[in-house]
Amino acid sequence: MTTRQTGHSITIERGSEHVRVVHGGQVLAESRRPLLLRETGLPVRYYLPPEDVRTDLLTPSRTQT
Repeated sequence: MTTRQTGHSITIERGSEHVRVVHGGQVLAESRRPLLLRETGLPVRYYLPPEDVRTDLLTPSRTQT
């Protein structure tokens, strides 16, 4: 899927690479089916399926986006 405005585009695609998220020596997430979001002027962002994330190791944040 691609959305475009003048000079700006957003693309979402299925990734096939192995993504592993480690913090403090613990694996927080591991997936071979990420979604990659590419947006003009920003780094690639990876979205992982919830079942591939160790949500029991996460704590809520006071911030929102």
